Amino acid sequence: MHEVEVKAVLKDKDSIMKALATFGCVFSLPVTEEDTLYAERVDSMDAYNRNANFLRIRERGNGQLIFTLKHHPDRHEGRPDSMPLEHETGIDSKEEMEKILALQGYVEAVRVSKVRQKGTYKKWEICIDEVTGLGSFIELEELTNGTETQRVVDEMLAFLGTLGIAREDMFADRYDIALLKKRWGV
Repeated sequence: MHEVEVKAVLKDKDSIMKALATFGCVFSLPVTEEDTLYAERVDSMDAYNRNANFLRIRERGNGQLIFTLKHHPDRHEGRPDSMPLEHETGIDSKEEMEKILALQGYVEAVRVSKVRQKGTYKKWEICIDEVTGLGSFIELEELTNGTETQRVVDEMLAFLGTLGIAREDMFADRYDIALLKKRWGV
């Protein structure tokens, strides 16, 4: 499956949460998520962006561990914005998974710490995130077969517009990329 995602900076989280409630969105209690991302090349922003595979171990506040692979098949063609193929599964041990990743040549790139609330609207998962070092965000996500990406993005952008979120508030970077840009002063 292909993950289609649209993200925006939230200037006024409380008013957006109230607006989403008018659409019938009910959100989970806040959950802390600690993501550790791994890649083969992590010595510069350019090198990091050339990776085709990004691996993540997510630790949720409830003790749940999730391993995710995001594969960007078009990276070698100079398309860093390609929609990734995503696969994920639960794991029992972060330490054992890290040993497996190290043997495969993957190294830790960055850690992302956030408090997330999840809800749904239409076919979208909606996340409200407080990301340490970056701020507040809204993220809409839908898994598709990959053929209808632009239609889904257009619908998501239109919906965000109804919430009063302007196009200039769209946030193109993944959290890991934004944190690495801060680290490297890019």
